[in-house]
Amino acid sequence: MAIVTVRQGNAQRRFSVVQRAMLWSPLLLLLQSTAAAAANKHEVAGDNLRLALPLSAIAATLGYHDVKGRQQFGASLLTTTLATYALKAGVNKQRPDDPANDPEAEDAFPSGHTSVAFAAAAFLNRRYGRSWGVPAYAAATYVGWSRVEINAHDEVDVIAGALLAVGVNALLVTPYNDAVRKVSLSLWPMEGGGLVRLSAWW
Repeated sequence: MAIVTVRQGNAQRRFSVVQRAMLWSPLLLLLQSTAAAAANKHEVAGDNLRLALPLSAIAATLGYHDVKGRQQFGASLLTTTLATYALKAGVNKQRPDDPANDPEAEDAFPSGHTSVAFAAAAFLNRRYGRSWGVPAYAAATYVGWSRVEINAHDEVDVIAGALLAVGVNALLVTPYNDAVRKVSLSLWPMEGGGLVRLSAWW
């Protein structure tokens, strides 16, 4: 006789409150920064969200006890960052806010702020689903828009940074529910046979 037990959702239900709190944290940072610095509110808010999104991604992996996810996020963020700076060095595109054509400002393409923000958003979306991905993508889009608004980048720089990050995540990150977290096999001898129980948690 065999019994197969599959369980899903306990960890996710326990984590739902923390998940909602982390999803609100970028918005709270945005509101705080815009209130504190009206003169350059978009720049400050974009800077804050660029940091808040990776922190939210790390917090998500900790909340889910997802070691593999944390490793994947580290790999995707590192790869995205290295690729961003390699492109900056190779393309040497002038920033739109540098009319003096300073050689040190030839690092516009792609936007680093945008690639980092979208690296976190794309990870959250691909690893944990739309409930994480939609608000994270909204925050990352604001980061990209803010870089154009303050004239640090043009639309091409921002779109390139976003596509780079999403592409890297598509290659390096797998959905959380595709991985079985724990499998156990139990055997009980019984009169006239035995009981076999296979349980899987993810």
